[in-house]
Amino acid sequence: MRIIEEYNRYLCTIKGLSFDKDAGESLIEDEEKQHRMYNFDGIKKTLCQKYRGEKNFSCDAYWEKEGKRYLIEFKNQGEGNIKRQHLWNKAYDSLTLLLVNENKTREELSKNTILIVVYNNQKSISDSSSYRPSKSFDKITKAFKGFAKRSGVDQFPVKFGLDQFKGSFYYEVHTLEAADFIRYYYPALFGET
Repeated sequence: MRIIEEYNRYLCTIKGLSFDKDAGESLIEDEEKQHRMYNFDGIKKTLCQKYRGEKNFSCDAYWEKEGKRYLIEFKNQGEGNIKRQHLWNKAYDSLTLLLVNENKTREELSKNTILIVVYNNQKSISDSSSYRPSKSFDKITKAFKGFAKRSGVDQFPVKFGLDQFKGSFYYEVHTLEAADFIRYYYPALFGET
C-alpha cells in the first residue's frame, strides 16, 4: 500500500517541471496537456513533511508507463556546470522515496526504473568550471556503441558518474541534451512517433 495513494494531484506540464528558477525560464517549453508528468519534488515534499525533519533531494519528474518507472531530472545548465554529487544525491534519494512510498524492495524497483538526466549544452559553461564537454568524445562513444549494435538512446554516453547506479538502483540510466530527450523519450513516455 502506498503512503500517497494517488499521484494525480501532482500532475504538471513539462514546462513547469523543467522550470529553472535562477534563469527564469524552462528547459523545455512544452505545455501540452497530454505531456504532463508527476511533479516528484511535490511528492517528496509531502512525504518529507510527514516523515522526515530535514530536506532531501529528488528528481523533478516521475512517470509510470507500461510497467516502467521514469525519474527525470531537468538541468537547464551546460554539462560542465552540473555538480556530480548533486545528481548522485538526487538519484539515491529519489529511489529511496519510491521505496518508502511503494513498500517494495530495491531489487523490485530497480528492475523497472529508469533514471534520465536532461541537460542544456546551449547554456554557456562558467569560467570557473574546469570541465569542457567534448562533442568529439560523444561522437566516438556513439560510434563504438554503434559497432556494438547499440542504437537510439543506448548510443549516448552516461555522464556525471551516474553509470554506477545502473544495475543496482536503476534498470537504465541516460543523460541527454533536451532535444535528444524529446526525440527519444517522448515516444516512450507519451506514445508519440
